[in-house]
Amino acid sequence: MKRQKSFSIRVSDDVEALMGTQEPVVALNLMGLSMLNNDDFMPEKSVFWVDGIVGSFACLLAGLSIKRIPGRDLLVEVAKYIASKRMEQPVFILGGGLKTPRLTKLMKFAPVQIDFPWINSSDDINNFFLENFCANSIVFIAIASPKQEWLARVIYEKKSAKCICIGGALNMLEGIEKRPPEIISKLGVEWLYRLQHEPRRRLKRLLDSLFKGLKSLFYAKNIRKLKY
Repeated sequence: MKRQKSFSIRVSDDVEALMGTQEPVVALNLMGLSMLNNDDFMPEKSVFWVDGIVGSFACLLAGLSIKRIPGRDLLVEVAKYIASKRMEQPVFILGGGLKTPRLTKLMKFAPVQIDFPWINSSDDINNFFLENFCANSIVFIAIASPKQEWLARVIYEKKSAKCICIGGALNMLEGIEKRPPEIISKLGVEWLYRLQHEPRRRLKRLLDSLFKGLKSLFYAKNIRKLKY
């Protein structure tokens, strides 16, 4: 059996702090915890925000009081931050066939969209076309985990661009995917609500990450708050 590696990660509930670092921004939830022992992911080179009750529990075990922020809310706050700072660096959206009118309105300019090809492993990402990005780019990655985290690592290592893994948050912001009821969001169990869409695929993914994520909670003492 593969031995669980120790890890040390930084978390924050402050958008300015999250945007003030160059490292990729990643969700700390069940999926995020399950990747902490994955050789394709380097948690020490990322900054996490808490998305979900499992991420909140991990921080609680580490003695930290961190506000939980759903991905769509983080996306709104980041877009407002970009607009308020009048940031001039290029902003990209990686995904396929995405609509961005609300995001464009929040940022006050349109992001550049790049369709992302299908990949099967992290090795495929090394061949991804990266010439569009530079050190001052902001890259929203709107694909499923763990592929978005693999991609964020490669872009950060090769181009030093600021990557923000948002998964399906953009579709919720744009109204393409229905938002869960407020009580579901407050309880931090949005994954239950999402099971009604593609239940077989989502349930398989949930069960696959459940054991690894809960196992990682025993190493939660290595979680610390980002200093900014």
